[in-house]
Formats: sequence, C-alpha cells, structure tokens
Amino acid sequence: NNIETALCEAMHICGMERNGDIVAMSSYAPLLAKDHHTQWSPDMIYFNNTEVRPTVGYYVQKLCGNYCGDEYIETDLRVNEGRKGVRERLAASTVCDTKTGKVYLKMVNLMNHPVKVRIDLSGLAERFNGAESINARLHLLTGHYNDVNACPQESEIKVTPHFEYELPAYSFSLIEL
Repeated sequence: NNIETALCEAMHICGMERNGDIVAMSSYAPLLAKDHHTQWSPDMIYFNNTEVRPTVGYYVQKLCGNYCGDEYIETDLRVNEGRKGVRERLAASTVCDTKTGKVYLKMVNLMNHPVKVRIDLSGLAERFNGAESINARLHLLTGHYNDVNACPQESEIKVTPHFEYELPAYSFSLIEL
C-alpha cells in the first residue's frame, strides 16, 4: 500500500463519481488488519496493541469520503502532453454537494513527472460573483511512487474561472471551492 496503489484507488473513485448515476455505493475491504494476523494484503489500516497505522490508501479514501458530492459536474481537464498514454494516467472528477453548495475538484496524476493542466470552471460562474478569483483550499497528497508514509497537506490557493494548475508527480489534488 503506497502512493502508486493509492493513486490507482483515487482514479477508480473518480471514475465512480463520473458514473454516479449507475454506481450507488462502494466499500473498501479489507479495512482493518492486526499485525501478524492478516489473511491478505493490502489492508487500509494496520494496528497492534500500542499503535494504529493508517495507510496512504486510507488518506485517499478519507479525502474522497469527506469531500464528496451528490451531483456530478462535467469536468474539462486539458493537457499539452502529446505522448501516448498520458491521458490514461490522469483522472479528474468534479462534484457538488447541493446541501452545502461546496464544489470539489479531484485530480490524479499517476506519472513520474509533473503535468500542467488547464481547468475550465466557467460553468461555475455564480461561485465567483463577478470576482476575478476566489480563495480555495487545496488538499495535496504526493510523494515518491513507493512512499508508504505520505499524508495530505493543506494550503490556500487562488482559483479563477480558467486557470492552470501543475499536478505534481504521483499526486492526488483535491480543490475545495
């Protein structure tokens, strides 16, 4: 359970969100594993008598679970990369929580180098209220492909209706509007 496998899970979750009219729910299994008493691998959370160790996959699941919506918004993610296979290693999903009005943009880069993307949020013009930009919260999970200790970091970013964002190598970016 490392960054690479966690990002594969994030790509799968983005696909489920894009097909939310068909996918009613999902579940992660196996969830808990006591050290030296496991039946299979990987598990999401490992523990012993003195500590609990969430995995990188746990953080992906937590971010996607805490920042989910009930309405999918068409996502237009454009890249300048012309190399074959690049699009297959990128994923994006945008959802809105209609109860709170919050919008969550999730992006996955499963490549070993950063990728610049152009994001079109013009369909969300009402969120900008005529302003050129708004403050948003970025949750970023990134690390080396075999990193087993990566944790998400939070920061503030400015978002415009049309903006460029650089997806770090091996990363899951969640922008909360």
